[in-house]
Amino acid sequence: MEKTKTEIKLKRVELCDAAAYKAMMRRSFSRRIEDIFGAPDGGPIPSADDVDRAFEEGAHVWHLVCDAARIGGAIVMPNDETGRYSLELLFIDPAFYGKGIGRHAWQAIEAQYPQARVWELYTPCFEKRNLHFYINVCGFHVVEYFNARHPDTQVQEGMTGKEEFFRFEKTMR
Repeated sequence: MEKTKTEIKLKRVELCDAAAYKAMMRRSFSRRIEDIFGAPDGGPIPSADDVDRAFEEGAHVWHLVCDAARIGGAIVMPNDETGRYSLELLFIDPAFYGKGIGRHAWQAIEAQYPQARVWELYTPCFEKRNLHFYINVCGFHVVEYFNARHPDTQVQEGMTGKEEFFRFEKTMR
């Protein structure tokens, strides 16, 4: 796959595909966490329950597909009433890192939801590649910084208040 000719399509994840989807998601996130911190001691991040909960809560769970290969995934929580959409997860299989896939994946997600007025997402502060990607590549802006002194440490389920996260927004034209 060349950077200039990459076309990403979104294909809905069916429940029968959930196990393979979760495995790819774990490979992607585990690799990034291991690169930074070493092997996670609390189990896979994010957990398989996060994907199960997404199905239960009505999120749109997507495979990212390129040339008929499943190369990653995304979970989007739409809100047609407010026009605010949340990107819950976006990941690329490590076998496809460094090929410019992320930019094309985000463009495919935006194209899937032309009615979105504002996009929102959260990402941990330690994940510098994500910070670069969301700010410099996708056009998001940091709008909030969650840390131990933030008044709302429960913004993400399971947060203890010790984690540091940024909340990003992107207003669409």
